[in-house]
Amino acid sequence: MSLAVTLPVWAVIRLVIIAVRKWRKKPWSAGHEVLLWVLFIYLVFVAAVTVVPIPISTDRSDQPYYINLVPVMKSLQCFLPHQKDRSELRMFCLKNVIGNVALFLPFGGLLPVLFRPFRSGRRVLIAALLFSASIETIQYFERFFGSIRSVDVDDVLLNTIGALIGYIFVAASVRE
Repeated sequence: MSLAVTLPVWAVIRLVIIAVRKWRKKPWSAGHEVLLWVLFIYLVFVAAVTVVPIPISTDRSDQPYYINLVPVMKSLQCFLPHQKDRSELRMFCLKNVIGNVALFLPFGGLLPVLFRPFRSGRRVLIAALLFSASIETIQYFERFFGSIRSVDVDDVLLNTIGALIGYIFVAASVRE
């Protein structure tokens, strides 16, 4: 749904920008444009799985009004030996860790390729931290409108780690 609404708007905006660039005889790259489209679709996907209540975003905490403000401890508890009889909880935690890291890999990889100011790992790290914290803040306020999503500082940390890994992959491939 969100892609169906935003895609035509994005397409019109990009066509106007391309036309203005060509009219002003400024350089334009098809490869760069493709990557901008990839970034756009990625951002819509992130919104769909994190803040828009659609069926694709069904992985939620077993405690619907849960807020975790203590970094790392909750995630670590999932993998402690005394939890072995709770394999369902462990699987949820594993999916959460892998999913949050994987969700931001493209963010960390696309920013430095598309935007010169983000060719610094520190800037990518800050952008990822702010973007992820914004998502968690939106999820917190959505709770006042009936959303059952949890708010977790570990998600911010894991997302940021994912973006940093994406940045490292891109930085390593550019240096070779």
